[in-house]
Amino acid sequence: MTLIEFINYNAIIDSPMGDLAIDILNDKSFPFGKSDKLIFRYLDLKTSQGGSSEFFIDFINQYKEQLVKIGK
Repeated sequence: MTLIEFINYNAIIDSPMGDLAIDILNDKSFPFGKSDKLIFRYLDLKTSQGGSSEFFIDFINQYKEQLVKIGK
């Protein structure tokens, strides 16, 4: 599962992380097509400014857990 797939998956879930995923998908400045590392940096900056960094940390941890489950 790619990071963008993970974001799309979470966007349909009614939760704070789902809300974050929707915000990401609606962000016109989001660096789609860039490396995960660059995306993580971008999200870290944006969520720390918007006061949702705790959800970002959970979001990234769940993404990493998904990668472990599928063996990447």
